[in-house]
Amino acid sequence: MIDCPKFDDRNQLLEKLTRILRMNDVKGITALYMTVPCCKALNNLVSGAVKSSGKCIPLKSYVVGIRGVISEARA
Repeated sequence: MIDCPKFDDRNQLLEKLTRILRMNDVKGITALYMTVPCCKALNNLVSGAVKSSGKCIPLKSYVVGIRGVISEARA
């Protein structure tokens, strides 16, 4: 999935992702977002969908820097 938490409806995305997780056998999720502050909301949204699904699905988060370097996100 691709999303922009700044411009897209967060509640709609949360509901959609929660439904996908509930209805499928997802083994893990990787969230990739940019360093800009509004994109950090994406990680929180994905985490919320996992929680709402009632499943225990591993989530890995990575940040893409302005030069394209990917680093693991810190909580």
